[in-house]
Amino acid sequence: MTRAYTIQGGKVGFKGVLSVGRVQTPLLGLVVKRDATIANFSAKPFYQVLAHIKTSAGEKFVAKWRPSEACQPYQDEDGRVILKALAEKVVASITGQPATVITTNKKDKKQPPPLPYNLSALQIDAAKRFGLSAKQVLDTCQALYERHKLLTYPRSDSRYLPKQHFLEAPKVLNAIKHTLKHTSYVCILYVCCICVVFMLYVCFVNMLYVVCISVACNDDAFRSCKYVALNPNT
Repeated sequence: MTRAYTIQGGKVGFKGVLSVGRVQTPLLGLVVKRDATIANFSAKPFYQVLAHIKTSAGEKFVAKWRPSEACQPYQDEDGRVILKALAEKVVASITGQPATVITTNKKDKKQPPPLPYNLSALQIDAAKRFGLSAKQVLDTCQALYERHKLLTYPRSDSRYLPKQHFLEAPKVLNAIKHTLKHTSYVCILYVCCICVVFMLYVCFVNMLYVVCISVACNDDAFRSCKYVALNPNT
């Protein structure tokens, strides 16, 4: 296909290769279409009404006004109110007025434990929380991996650990214990998530999640290190 299009292009004066492929051509079309959408985008103001409500028990919450069908002439295609006067009228009519909760819905949700860090995610969090540069984080992780054997390979982009890594958990914990015991200048680097649940239920296996509190060393490269938590929720 590339050769055929290139030959046809040459017949009309095009000099170069017209690369065509069943993957790249549709993908390029999507990129061009999206880029055209962004270029032709025009901002349209819309208005929302948020009511700050306080209950008799002192509890506070925010309620969002949902326009009725009568407001459709003043809404855009996404159902947003575009008439400022309408929003202001709603605000004036509800300010200082009592409100009644008619119905409530409660749903139980499950939140899985956070995945172990990869290098880029760790560099972002370390920069936000402690002002560490990307190079500082990389050098620290590399030393913890090569010298102290406290980390898995830090340059991997995968945030999932192979099953064989779970068997190495005791070695990692012993390495941490040994490092903390024999290090005279302790600098705790980060808390590594690797531990907790490995259960079988029918066909599904929950990942074992190891939480590992890491370490410090007395190298000059680490003397400026601060506490870095590998668990994002810590």
